[in-house]
Formats: sequence, structure tokens, C-alpha cells
Amino acid sequence: MFGGLIGSKAAISALLHPTLPEDVRKLIGTDFVEGFKKNVEEEKDAKKREVASKIMEMIEPSLKAGELDLAFSFRGPSKENHYTFLGAVKVKEGKKVEELLREHAKTAPAKDQAKMHFDAETSGEFKIHKFDVQGDFDEKTQAILGKHPIYLAIRDDAIFVTGGARGLETIKEALVAQPKTAPTGLLEISMSHLAPLILGHAKGGQDQADPEKMKKLVQDTFKGDNDKIRVTLQGGEKLKGSLDMSTAVIKFAALMGTHEKKTFKEVGKELKLPKKKPKKEKEKEEDKE
Repeated sequence: MFGGLIGSKAAISALLHPTLPEDVRKLIGTDFVEGFKKNVEEEKDAKKREVASKIMEMIEPSLKAGELDLAFSFRGPSKENHYTFLGAVKVKEGKKVEELLREHAKTAPAKDQAKMHFDAETSGEFKIHKFDVQGDFDEKTQAILGKHPIYLAIRDDAIFVTGGARGLETIKEALVAQPKTAPTGLLEISMSHLAPLILGHAKGGQDQADPEKMKKLVQDTFKGDNDKIRVTLQGGEKLKGSLDMSTAVIKFAALMGTHEKKTFKEVGKELKLPKKKPKKEKEKEEDKE
């Protein structure tokens, strides 16, 4: 369902859509459900029993479907070096999930209710809910995501949550993204997109990491599509996996292993790849050898 969410602008992309064996489907869809219901019946607290029953009613269709389909995307950076995250999971009868969320939001403390804004935005036929929880982020989280709210949208077949620099735009795009052929599992990391985050948290912090110098450093280190670390899983009779990465990524990763002890400028000098020697000079060295 979420193959269309993966794009070249993401720092991290992940997809998972395995075909579960019949015995695993039965374990999740039947045995787990029955065991959960039995525990609910034995619960003495009436309020807890009611909440647990509604939760099970909400997730039971998805569990019995025995299908796992989810995606995660971490995108950026923006001009301010902030990122955006997107999470998505396939569900059955998503409207029941939304009804339960609205109902229990009414029982939350007043200070928490003030942060919840249901139907804050609309995208076509879909309602988007906004949660102003950015004030609860710690300094590191704010440095990564900025001071932006969290957005949630629930279709009848999927749940989407976003946050960060382009949270609202991203969730609107996700709501209308079309399914696309994809492997059983995919993890793709773009070091050129992730590098500003890593370098920005090197010794001395973001104050010493000049955005323009950082951009040039990344451009000089990575060319074209050589910035990717890609792990792929393919299903079938046997599960097959592959791992791909370039030498530029290996060099960058090795140097970043010591970034806590070095400033951005120090790391930048080491990251500069050696210049290729002229052909004639190279031939002279080979003759000497």
C-alpha cells in the first residue's frame, strides 16, 4: 500500500510487507485475540475492562486479516536543517480507531485536551487532526524536528502520522499516494540527506557547522546515487536479502564514528576525498614500482 511514499528526498525510508505463514496468521488472528478477550473478562476493574474491550474491537479486524503493511520515512533537511517524519500502517475499519480516539480524548486532563485539535485541517474527503505537543519536545528533538505540531489522519484502511518541518504537507501527500510495487522489505538510508544531522551534532554543535560549508562538503563527498545504504528483502519460497553501499558511504561512516570528539571543521578536512593523480604522474609511479 505504501510503495508510493518512498522518494529520493528521504534521509531514511523503510517498508515492510511480509506474507505471513498460515500458522502465524492463526496465532495472531485467533489465538492472540481469544487469549486477550479471556484476560479482559477476568479484569475486575470495570473501567479498564471497558477500555480493553473497545481496543480489542478496534484492532481485531486488522489482526484477523493477518497482513502487515507499514512504512516509515524521515525526510529533509529543510533550509533550517530540520527534518520531517512520516509513519503509516495499514488497518481494517480505521473509522473505529478514530471514534475511539475521539471518545477517549474527552477523558484526558484539561491541559492535554487543549493541545488536541480534531478536524483542524481538511484534505479532500479526509480530516487531519493536529496535536500541539511540540512544547513537550526536549532540546535535541526540537533541533531535529523544529517547533512544529504532530498531525494524524485516519482513513478506513490506514493510519498516518507526521511531524516536523513539512508535517502538514507530507500527510496531505501521503493520503493520496498510490500503491506501488515494492519489495517485501526495504531500508534505504541516504547519507547526503542525513549528513547535516550527523555533522550538526558533532563536537561544538550546530553553531560551528556553517550550513553552506556543510552543503558543499556533502556535495563534494557524494556524487549521484553513491550516498545510499540499501537493505532489500525479497519474499517467495525463500526469503532473500541484499545489502548495498558505496565506498564513499564507508569512508563517511568511518569518520563519523569519531565525530563526538571532533569539530565540524576537523571532520570536514578528513572527509575530502583524495584528488585523482594525473595519468602521466600515475604511470611514472608505476614504472618506479
